[in-house]
This record gives sequence, structure tokens and C-alpha cells, in this order.
Amino acid sequence: MLGHVPNLSRSLFRTRLFMYLAPSVIAIVGVTGWVGYSISDYYIHVGVERMTKVLNLAMGNALEQHLELCRQDLLNIARHEPTAENLRIFLEDRAAIRGAAYAELGYIPLEDQAVVVYVADGQAISAVPPGRVAEIRGSPLLLFNEIRNLAPGTVHMTAMREVEYPFFTSDKPYRRLSLHTFRMITPYVDASGQVVGHVFLGIDARELRNVLSLYNSPQSPIAAFPRSPTMRVAYFFDADGWIGFQSEDYARLDEPLSTQLARSGYSGSLGRPENLGAFRPFATHLPFWKMVGDVADGQSGMITLKGNDLPPEATGEYFLAYAPVHFSSVANATPQIVGGVAYLDRSRLPLLAGYEHVDTLLVVMVASMAFVLVIIYVVGTQASRPLYALADAVRAMRFQDRLLPLSLEVHGYETRILRDAVNHLVGIVNAQIEELCAKDRAIETAGMKEEVSMHKVAPDLEQALDDSMVPGIVGRGLRIEALRSEILKAARANVDVLIIGETGTGKQLAAEAVHRLSDRCTGPFISINCGALDENLLLDTLFGHTKGAFTGAKTDRKGAFLEAHGGVLFLDEIQAASQKVQQSLLRAISIRIIKPLGSDKEIPVDVRLIAATNIDLKEAIERNEFREDLYFRLNVITIHTPALRDNPEDIPALAFYYLHKAEKLVTKERVAFSKGALEKLKQYDWPGNVRELKNVVTRAVVMSEGPVIFAEDVLLDAEAKSVDASPALAEAHEGRGEDAAAVGSGLRTASETRLNARQQRVWPSIRERGEVTRAEYEQLVGGDIPSRTAAYDLQDLVRKGLLIKAGRGPATKYLVAAHKISWHAGETV
Repeated sequence: MLGHVPNLSRSLFRTRLFMYLAPSVIAIVGVTGWVGYSISDYYIHVGVERMTKVLNLAMGNALEQHLELCRQDLLNIARHEPTAENLRIFLEDRAAIRGAAYAELGYIPLEDQAVVVYVADGQAISAVPPGRVAEIRGSPLLLFNEIRNLAPGTVHMTAMREVEYPFFTSDKPYRRLSLHTFRMITPYVDASGQVVGHVFLGIDARELRNVLSLYNSPQSPIAAFPRSPTMRVAYFFDADGWIGFQSEDYARLDEPLSTQLARSGYSGSLGRPENLGAFRPFATHLPFWKMVGDVADGQSGMITLKGNDLPPEATGEYFLAYAPVHFSSVANATPQIVGGVAYLDRSRLPLLAGYEHVDTLLVVMVASMAFVLVIIYVVGTQASRPLYALADAVRAMRFQDRLLPLSLEVHGYETRILRDAVNHLVGIVNAQIEELCAKDRAIETAGMKEEVSMHKVAPDLEQALDDSMVPGIVGRGLRIEALRSEILKAARANVDVLIIGETGTGKQLAAEAVHRLSDRCTGPFISINCGALDENLLLDTLFGHTKGAFTGAKTDRKGAFLEAHGGVLFLDEIQAASQKVQQSLLRAISIRIIKPLGSDKEIPVDVRLIAATNIDLKEAIERNEFREDLYFRLNVITIHTPALRDNPEDIPALAFYYLHKAEKLVTKERVAFSKGALEKLKQYDWPGNVRELKNVVTRAVVMSEGPVIFAEDVLLDAEAKSVDASPALAEAHEGRGEDAAAVGSGLRTASETRLNARQQRVWPSIRERGEVTRAEYEQLVGGDIPSRTAAYDLQDLVRKGLLIKAGRGPATKYLVAAHKISWHAGETV
């Protein structure tokens, strides 16, 4: 018997769990179901109401468009002479195009002439003889009292009424046709501008009924999803509350007009002389008459019918949407209300959804109880094993990299006490580990602040620079050695050179090295940035011009080719040259002869061309952006300047190289890197290459307050953008030559930004003034330069960051840039 005690205890435990959990689950499921039902019922009502209102508004709009089309047709008819032949042709055309003609179409002259009346039944058209027009019950001649003062171009529309016509056919010569029509009438004006008669047409009310039927059918233009087969009906009513007709099954378009469904649930008057099928509810039906009043005021709306407002056999709620139907007698005039359209949706969707929700709730409740029984069984089975689970969790700690508190869910006071004790012990151990790690980090941080000796990192840097045949090319990596080799080979040959490399990799430095080591070292070195000049200015800069070649050309200009005669012409960003410039360059390179603008004389030149680019010219050739023949002319010897990320082993040497240059720049002595700063430089990707490294090192020397540059002094990319250029930095660079251009990521290299003679002469005056215009610049220079040249000089100062352009046209000014580093005339910027 004792062996059954554990099973008995687990059984009692499960029973208690069931007693505690079952009522809670039932209550939660019930409350959740009731809340869910309330929310879904609310939104179902909202959805049905909105859908009903949108459909009703669409019906009203469709009726208005149909009436407007009829008005336009009538005005179009009145623009032509309303002869019997013309009226018949119009009816036939209308029947052919739209499938049915108007119910009637006619002309009533003011003079003693015959009245013309045509009647149509579908596509069958019959003329009413003039002598039998009086037999028309509801004769159009009765309209004269309503149109006595009708102005030309104005259309008058009557209320719907039943009209009976003599309709003659070959097989039924005495047939009479009864139709419910809306009539429109407008004056006919002769060539002298006098009203000589009136043209009228009759609209079969079934056409308007069929519009309602279409929108209430599965073929509706705004049908969003299949609807349930619950009865829905749309109907038209006038301003007096008479329901004229209702929608029908769209498959039966020829059904006679009816109000049977529309008047369901109402008591009232049936029939009026002009429309025996019309119906008007009694005044006791307040929702209906509220709808009529709103429509008379030009308002649309929605009424939810419930309780006493529903028919006796109805359940749930009905949704009644309504909207006015407007008609404009004159285009763009204030429309008048000719009636209203109502849409009654007797949808049982909310009720059916409620039934489905209750059924679903029962299923969920049964499933929840079954799930609770399963949980109780599992929990009861596992209740005796918490201690084993706790022991397993403690044993698993030895396999963890870091001790973590136990998050094991336990049951029972004793087990919880054990778990909390283990977690307390884990907390003590982790605190001691954190203390040890903090001490290790402090030791590591102190070590990273130690000064790094150049002799340890780059022991042979100074010797290598002294022994290098290519001064200025720093580094001992394979790619740097290859670059030196390419420069030496290019220097020995007197051929054109193409330098390829990313921005900041020292393409101009390589070009200068080729020039310095070549036989042309005594000749000039002229540098042109093709990307900084537009097409015409670049052509003028390269080839020069003669006096009078264009407006403002007051003197001759040699051009870069002649300036570089006997030396080297360096064209940076060659890919930026336009097709016209490339064509001119190709000719000059091919025959070494140029022709300045405005000159008929061809001048031979002895120039070695070095071009540089930071893109793949072969891809530019494929995109038709660069000439292939020019590429092969330039690509005699190719020099590749490597990206800094491809030779990271040279970063320490370059850092110390620029560190020593920056010391001289800011008049500091014995500045050194810490281990942390040097490690930060080594781990950076350097998208700006050597130029960016130079700027970062120079900025670090300026910003550091002591002899050692720490990691926080090294500002990289986004870090540097948050630091404004300080006055100290500007002062440190005052008059420092080409190395000053390396400070700050926004400044150009020295070789790119030299001031020309004119700029050197006037720059101190401009800086003292604070601003200058183009005319003032011409006066400062001496007044003997073209306006075009003055504009070029000012734009050049803008590109160099010394001036800021403000305003447009004649009001353009050039302001001295704030917080910019500037130098005296004759020095670099």
C-alpha cells in the first residue's frame, strides 16, 4: 500500500490544480470571447455602414452623371435645326451607341408649325403624326407654363410622370405605349438669336432604375467582395417623399417599375395620378422623413434602423444610407436637388458573425479545458523533479564561459531557497571576476598610453628616406616598392605616362617625382585639374588664345601646353574632360602641335604629358564617356598608386613621417604617439588614403595638449566632423607652405591650390574688405582684365575655400569665408 502513496499524492495534486485552474481558464476564455465579440461586432457594423454609405454615394453620383449626359445631349441637339430627320437620326445613333434610344424626343415651335415627336421603345422608334400629338396623355405641350421664361442654354427638368403615347408599328397600328419619364426641355435659337421653339427629350425612368440595379448587383463597378444573399434594395424618392421606383434584379432590365421592396415595413399612400406605383410613408415613420428632410437640405447620411423602426418580421439591424441627386440646369451653376437615392441594406452579417463567434467560443473553451488537463498532467508528473533539474543546472555551470544566475523555474519553498543561494554565490564570484578584469583593463589602458618610439616601429625610416631614389614616397611594403620602381622606369623614358589610383593616394606626388627624376627636371612642371574647369575654360587654359579671339580677350594667353614647353604637363582628373576637350588633346598629343584659339598658326610644342585618373578608364570607354584612342595614346607607361588599405604595414612609418612634418608645422618638439593612438591608426580602413592619414596626424598634433598623442586625440572621419577649425589651428598654418594644405579633411593639396599672380596681388585687400564683387575685383587688379577672367579667378578662390558666393546675377557677392585658413600672397592655400 505504501507504494501507492506517491501516485495518490500526485493524483490529489492534479485534482487541486484542476480545481484552481479550470474556473480561471473558463473565466478568461469567456471574458476574452466577450471582448473579442464586442470588438469584432463593432467593426463589422462600422464596415457594413461604410460600405453601405459608399455604395449609396456611388449610386447618387451615377444618377447625376447620367442626368448630366442627358442634359448635354439635349443641348447638342438644340445646336442644330430640329427637323424631323435630324431628330430621328439622333435617336437612331443613340440607340446604336448606347443600346437604347431616349423614351421621346421632339420639337415644339412657337410659330404655327407642326409639332415633331418621336417615341422609342428600346431600339424601336416611331413618329407621332402631328395630328395625333394631342392624343399623348401627359402631352409635352403642357410644359409651356413651366418654361415660359427659360433662357437659351438652360435646361429645365420635370419630375417623373407616366406618359402614354400612340405607338404605331406595321403589325399593331393602334398600339399605345405607356412609359414613366423624366422630361428635359431647352429653347431652340435660330441664326438671328431669337427663341423660335423648344426641344425636349424624355428619359425612361427604367434607365435610372437600371443604374441602381447595376450598383446593387454582383457586377457593380465598386463591388469589393461577394456579398451574402440577404435582401438589399435601392430606391429613388422626390422632395415630397414619394418613392418613385426601386432597384431590381440586374438580369431583368425590362421589368416594369415597382416600389414593393422599398415600401416593405412602411404604411402610407400608394399611387398618385402621374405615377400609380409611387408610394409615400406616413409621417409616423420618423427615420424616413428625417432622410427626406436631410436630402432636401443637400445632406447625405446614414440611419441605423433597430427596434420599433424595423418591420415586424425583421431581426438585428438595418442600415439606411441616403444621398441627394443634383441636377444643373446650366453648366457650372449651383445645382438643384431633384430627389434622393436611398440604399437599404438588410444585412444579417453582424448577427451571423455573432452566431459564428459563439460557436467558435465554445470550441475554444473545450480545447482550452483539454489543454489545461494536459498541462496539469505534465506539471503533476514533473513536480517531484525540481531538485534534479536544479542539480543539473548547477553541474552545467562548469561548461559556461561566464557564470550566469540560474533562471530555472522551480516549485516549492525549499527548492527556491537553494536556487537563490546558488545565485547569490554566483553573484559574489562574478563580482570578484569583474574586479580582476577591471584591474587588467586599467593595466592595459596604462600600457596603451605609453609612448611609442619611432625606432621600434620604423627603425630604418630616416635612413630609408635618405637613401631613397624617390623622395617623398614613404614605406617599405611590396606595393610601395613597386610604385618606386614604376616611377624610376617612367623617369628614364621620355614618353607619356598614365597614373591610376584612388583619391588621396599621391598621384600628383608621383607625377612630380617622375618630372624631378627625368631629363626634363630643369623644365617647367605645369599642373591642370581638368575636373575644376568647364569645357571652354579648360580649352583656353590648355591651348591659350590670341588677343581679340573672343569678347574680353585683351591680351594673348600662352596656355598650359606652351607654358610646359620643354617640361611636363600634368593633367589631373583626365576623365572629367569633355568629348571636345578629349578630341583636342588627342590631336595635340598625336602631333605635338597646338593652335591657340583665334590663331591660324600651328605651334609645335615639346611637352611630356602625364595624366592621372581615379576611375577605371576602360569602364568609362564602355560607357562612351572617354575616347578609346586617347586612352591608348596616354597609356604608354602606367603607374598605379596603391590604396593605403592595401599596404597597412606602412601605416606606422607614414604616421611618424607626417608626425615630424606636423611638428615643424605647429612649432612643437618631441611629439610622440602612444600605443593606443598608433593601434587606432593601424585598425582604420582609410578611405581617404595617405591624404586622410596626413590630415588626421596633423590634426592630432595640433589638438594634443601634451608631448604624447593619445587615442582620443586621433579623430577619424565622423569624429573629426564634429570638431570645428579652431583659431589655434589657423594660426599654426599661417604661411606654412604645401604641408599646410594637408590639415583638415576639407582642404586641397598645395599643388592644387596655388594662387596666380593676380590673386596674390589682390588677396590682402579682399581679406581686409571682407567681401568683393566681380567689378571691384577688376578694379583691384588694375581694370585691364576681361570680365570672364575675373569671374574665373573668383570662382577659383571659392573652390579653394577662401571665398563664399552669395546671391545671383548682378547682386552676386563673394564673401571671405569664416574660420578658413588663409595665407599671405605668394604662399599656398
